[in-house]
Amino acid sequence: MRKLAETYFEKFHNEHEELYQNAISDKEAIAWLPGQIPLFSCDDKQVEETYYFRFWTFRKHLRTTPEGWVITEFLPQVGWSGKYNTIACPVGHHITEGRWLHDKSIIKDDIRAFLQPDRLEDCLAYTNTLIPCACAYCIDYGDKPFAEEIFAGLEQYYQALRTRHKTKYGLYWSHDNRDGMEYSISGDGLRPTINSYMYGAAKGMAALCSMLGNSKGAEYEAEAKELRQLIRKYLWDDADGFYKTVPMADVTGEADFSRTDDARNAKEEIGFIPWCYEGLTTPEQDHAYALLDDPAHFNAPYSITTADMAHKGFMTCTVRHECLWDGPVWPYATSQTLTGLYTLLGTRGSNVIDAQSYMKHLHTYAASQHLYKDGRVINWIDENQEPFTGQWIARDLILLDHTYKGKFAKERGADYNHSTFCDLVLSGACGIRITDGKLTVRPLANGTWRYFAVEGISVGNDSYSVYFDADGTKYGFGAQLTVMKNGTVTARGNDTISISI
Repeated sequence: MRKLAETYFEKFHNEHEELYQNAISDKEAIAWLPGQIPLFSCDDKQVEETYYFRFWTFRKHLRTTPEGWVITEFLPQVGWSGKYNTIACPVGHHITEGRWLHDKSIIKDDIRAFLQPDRLEDCLAYTNTLIPCACAYCIDYGDKPFAEEIFAGLEQYYQALRTRHKTKYGLYWSHDNRDGMEYSISGDGLRPTINSYMYGAAKGMAALCSMLGNSKGAEYEAEAKELRQLIRKYLWDDADGFYKTVPMADVTGEADFSRTDDARNAKEEIGFIPWCYEGLTTPEQDHAYALLDDPAHFNAPYSITTADMAHKGFMTCTVRHECLWDGPVWPYATSQTLTGLYTLLGTRGSNVIDAQSYMKHLHTYAASQHLYKDGRVINWIDENQEPFTGQWIARDLILLDHTYKGKFAKERGADYNHSTFCDLVLSGACGIRITDGKLTVRPLANGTWRYFAVEGISVGNDSYSVYFDADGTKYGFGAQLTVMKNGTVTARGNDTISISI
């Protein structure tokens, strides 16, 4: 499959002008990337091409510094970034996507960089999933030395979040802008974003304590348990059957638990975030997912809207700003929603939504990542999209609105590194999960794709490959799921395989 990958990379190289260059140029990437990523093929050629395109763009953001690798969000310098043009908001997406690279030092360096004592304010600038994602990497890949190295930094950051954001109610407050979600309908308050992230952080720190033999694990478990109870009690709206923001003006203010302001009382895509964290939600709450497939609520032609289309505030914000979260499609949020869905379907399952729905949304997400330019349709990832036309909103405003003239660098949002896609293919569609010292394969693609192959999954010193062949005609292994370790078949099964690593 290396030739397949190189063909795609040559295509992307020819499609795009290289305006900004970091550690690995577009020309160098054609040879570099195939040796760094799991090679992938499937019968959904749209998903296949977008998979390679997203690793192509992810690579553009790898930057070498005196402190090692860092991973950027924007390619050009932006005024609200921190050191080395990094921004904390999408760091969890970067870890989740980057852990599939063979060279794990890239994401480890990026984590180290954010956890330096002088970078604390950079971390606190935006809510993010640095702690749960860094902990998950250490636990899943059994990297105890790295866990020991970063534990103090993670703990310092965790405590700073508690100091800055925890309210008298025991829940966490955030400004929607600091969630990276400007001008949302619900606005500031006790939001599903930061509270879910902090639950994941507490669970992650507890797991890290267990790995390291640290006695503080019980404290983190207790905090996670308390937060889970509060999230379910206050952020879950029984009337609408959905997780919502509780409006609150500031971290010391009074919360509107009754949500009396109808203008702010909205079902938003952030209500799906709690499902990203196993154990946070209940099976009874899964009926919220009925709205995900409903074209009257969240299911738009160009992927998932960030606000309920039935709400009177949907895409009505009059603020002249390129980054609005009152309904446009944001790949950042699509990544979160689909991560929560594959987590649900890969663990306890659901009677409300199934794997076919996941695969449909994944395909739509892949198909949306295009730009119509000079009579051509080219692969493209940018900031936010008009849900019904697929136009890239921020890009159009910056290019066409005279008030933006000269304000930003050329193609500010091109190759925007603010979401995941490859992980949604590997962990979700292909069902490849590395957890608890095991490699488990339970494909959500079973029943939708006829075949897929993933070659070169790097875990420690070993390389794994996974093959799925619905009718047994593609790979020569028969109509079975097959896992190979270092070139030798090690396990076969019908629906699920789990092996020790």
